[in-house]
Amino acid sequence: MNKLWLLLGFLMATTLEAGVYHFKTVKNRGEVVSLERQKSGQLTVQFAINSLVTNKAAQRVPYNDGFESLKVQGLETTHKVGAPELPFYSMLLVGHPSEFSFEMIKGSEYKVDVTPAPYQKAPCRCEKDEKEIPFSFDQEAFKNSGKLIQKVVYVGDYRGTPLTHVVFTPFQYRENSLYAYPELRVSIQNKNKSTDTFSFKEVTAKGKKYVIFSPNEFHGALSAFINHKSSQGYEMKLVSMEDLGSDYNSIKKSIHKLYKKENFDYALIVGHEELFPTDYVTTSNDPNTPSDLGYFTMSGNSDNIPDVLYGRMTAASVDDVQNQIAKTIEYETRSWSNSNGMGRMLGIASDEGWNPTDVEYTNQFTSPFQRSFNAEIVNVFQANNDSTPETINRAFNQGLMWVNYIGHGSGPSWISVKSREYDTNDIRSINPGLVKPVIVDVACQNGRFKLDNRLGERFMNTTNNGQPVGAVAFYGGSVDISWHPPAIMARGVSETVAANPNQTLGEVLLAGQMYLIQNYDDRNASTENLKWYHLQGDPSLKLQVR
Repeated sequence: MNKLWLLLGFLMATTLEAGVYHFKTVKNRGEVVSLERQKSGQLTVQFAINSLVTNKAAQRVPYNDGFESLKVQGLETTHKVGAPELPFYSMLLVGHPSEFSFEMIKGSEYKVDVTPAPYQKAPCRCEKDEKEIPFSFDQEAFKNSGKLIQKVVYVGDYRGTPLTHVVFTPFQYRENSLYAYPELRVSIQNKNKSTDTFSFKEVTAKGKKYVIFSPNEFHGALSAFINHKSSQGYEMKLVSMEDLGSDYNSIKKSIHKLYKKENFDYALIVGHEELFPTDYVTTSNDPNTPSDLGYFTMSGNSDNIPDVLYGRMTAASVDDVQNQIAKTIEYETRSWSNSNGMGRMLGIASDEGWNPTDVEYTNQFTSPFQRSFNAEIVNVFQANNDSTPETINRAFNQGLMWVNYIGHGSGPSWISVKSREYDTNDIRSINPGLVKPVIVDVACQNGRFKLDNRLGERFMNTTNNGQPVGAVAFYGGSVDISWHPPAIMARGVSETVAANPNQTLGEVLLAGQMYLIQNYDDRNASTENLKWYHLQGDPSLKLQVR
């Protein structure tokens, strides 16, 4: 990583004494933002901000003009590179952008004597970041970041429901001054019907129709899985890849045709990407990002929200398929030889990042499990001397229900470990018969499904003395991924599991993606996250977190 970025990272993480600005005219409602529904079908967003906390950042290269970070409890800050970071609130509305009208009452205006810090581009979470990332300062944005309604953009269609993302900020920076509107009130009217919102908590499968798409060579091995899922009430259907087509486009056309006919809820692709084709799409970090998303978005090119909860069984042989099926059945029937790991969670974090750091993100991932399930949390932080592959495997060999990794990834390894990287060879030292976790991986490259020694597929396919070990499911990025969005998604996954532990894995993972859309102001970034993140495992996996 280049010296300039290291210096910037240090400076941006260093803060001086915080200041607090109080807005005395605001009555204490108990919530920073509340929603009020009117009889007319109108929805009103009402801000009630009592205070603004500012942290004066240390000298930022090459500027040292006293920029300050702004924080309102319960609100995120904006992410436009070079522009002022301003606290915001966002929501998802049911409908298309053209259907909505907005009426705004600013309320009390306060001039705040601070200069908001400009948001800085973060690196990817790849093995090494060789690119120099210059300090960004958008002079035009600092002259006028005056829109209280920042964005009204179409998100996509979720199972026939169009969604629009709206971003509000009760702050303006104009003509070199910051203004706060702590009582900002925005009334929203849908021209065609009552105004409704959509929450990530609403992501649920509508039924139990489940389709498996597989090459013929694996059909016999899949019979045990089909029988197991049928016993759980799933309506199973096995479709030959050879009957769908010979390339991505022809297979996609066939899958979409089948969806229109049968409206299935779950799907599993069997085979690695060279055996069962995938799409290769353009993202900011890779023009050839492997992605299965297009198979399951059913409303055209502008749609990026999957209508089907899907996963891929990355496999090259019948043995791979049988081993992954055995782990799924073992997990759902709780037939481990040692079940002690059911109450244990592992968090692995780099010593990098700021606002939040990766350690702070890890605490956000683990605290919902601790709060809701009284889970035992095992942390392996890169800054500590016990950050070693041996410590990580010691946790695996006690059994784990869930693992979060956040840091750098190389493809075959977790890099952000102090002593040496944790790589695919270390998986072979995990003992069989234990509780095998769901792994949510916030790192680059580890989640590709090419069967070329990536960490994710090795967690799914490695055996020890002929018995499957590793993980029951792995959720990770197929290319170089961004810094903050996947971490926010992972936080949303944990919050969803804590709120409803009886959901399936596919439901909570998509809810995590919708949480990102709902809580992040950069729509392109959240769209990319949907494209490069993939589940290796069964999307209908019934979670066991108690």
